[in-house]
Amino acid sequence: MAKKRPGPKATYVIYGNEVIAGNESIGLGGLSRESSNRQHYCYYTDPKTAQRERKKFSVDPDKAMQQYEALAEKLQGQKTFTLLKDDEKKSIKGRLTIRISDEIFELFEKLGLDENGVNIVIKEFVSNITIDETTFIEDLIWKKARELIIRDPNLASRKIGIQEIAYLDDLKPKEKPLTLKKIGDWYLKRREGFEGYDKKFSETCWDEFTLITEGATTIDLNAENIERYEDTLWEKYTNGIWAAKTLDNRFVKVRAVMSYVLKDRKSTEAQKKELRRILDLCIFTRPEADEIDPNPIEPEDLRTMLEVAKRKNDTRAILCMLLAANGAYLPKELGDIETRHLDLKNKTIIMNRLKTSKRTQRRSKMVPRACYLWDRTIAAIKAYQQDYPHQSKYLIVNENGGKLTRSAVGNIWYRIRTHKKTNVDSSVQFKHIRSGCRQAAAEMELDGDQKIKYLMGQRSVPAVDDHYLKRRKSIMKDFCLGIEKYFFGKEKST
Repeated sequence: MAKKRPGPKATYVIYGNEVIAGNESIGLGGLSRESSNRQHYCYYTDPKTAQRERKKFSVDPDKAMQQYEALAEKLQGQKTFTLLKDDEKKSIKGRLTIRISDEIFELFEKLGLDENGVNIVIKEFVSNITIDETTFIEDLIWKKARELIIRDPNLASRKIGIQEIAYLDDLKPKEKPLTLKKIGDWYLKRREGFEGYDKKFSETCWDEFTLITEGATTIDLNAENIERYEDTLWEKYTNGIWAAKTLDNRFVKVRAVMSYVLKDRKSTEAQKKELRRILDLCIFTRPEADEIDPNPIEPEDLRTMLEVAKRKNDTRAILCMLLAANGAYLPKELGDIETRHLDLKNKTIIMNRLKTSKRTQRRSKMVPRACYLWDRTIAAIKAYQQDYPHQSKYLIVNENGGKLTRSAVGNIWYRIRTHKKTNVDSSVQFKHIRSGCRQAAAEMELDGDQKIKYLMGQRSVPAVDDHYLKRRKSIMKDFCLGIEKYFFGKEKST
């Protein structure tokens, strides 16, 4: 390798009858000035990168000197090791110094290594380098040593002879920790069609978690601030602000957000490890479920909601509410109705309802259910199909043409209920329509306890009744017309 030819001897600025020649013990060169534009500058060694850098200063000598002194003070404050004794500093290798960044310095301190220890670390690299006086040998050697220690601590340990280096995992460049904002965005953007109430609730829960824990990244989360989050939410429950379900939903949602990122194949092993640590801390004490308190919707409230939907010409909202009242469907169940279940000629919807097995606690038991369609419901189906033609197998789809979800139905209900002309209390929910059907059967003294089970798809229906319902499709006619009379009286279908 060709040796670098030495350049002309540097000339430095004279300030106050003194040559500003710098201080190489801290890696600071002398203060110079360009003849072309009279700008002052100097060279220095950056303690963190170990690279030689050029620093520009002001044209004005006084300002330039102030800036130069500020840089000198900054470099003086960095941690520096002088590797050899004073009487050895005359040789080329004797001028070798190593400036160690705060990160590496702290690790050496942790091992209890003094200057002699550092000497041993780079001795292997010093012995095999031949280089001329004009090269910054200390920068080159430190760079090589640091690269090997970071890349392969085990190999560095064998070459240098210090066993402890093999365990310096912290010397490896650490992956930046996930920010809580990125985790939230990762979950919220996870799939198409994730919008409306479900998305808004997820965002609210995660923002709440971030605010209370005061965490910016996953590293900031610990047992103390997660316990503070749990206590804050429990306080709202014990003070009667939240119901047990509200509190439980928040705990479940926070864990769901982190679990999603943990299971995503795009997340790295380091991120997964940190998320597992946090999930282990997020073992919340969950409240006992509140006692069941059925809230059947009042007929006047249902009629008011339908009237507002008609004024808005929202045929999707009209169909959802009428089907729920006609067939005692819950929000999620509306999205399960397929066009093959619909028989407009016989005015029926006959399908199976998936129920949770008491023994296995898994949704594995199919229960038959049936309803006789009102004329007003059939008219709503035709109006909806005319306004929203689609090729899906499902009867009702969301705004993007996908399957109708519980959150999408919740959005429809919220949009109608919050309309300025809707005088319906905020406590009234879509699921109360199903409770209203059972209330209708009781108040109208409709004959047949078995028929309400057919309508609602309840577990006690014998399996043979599935075939019975399909053979006698009009079996639910009188029962369903009685429910219509409860909700609408003698009001004619429109």
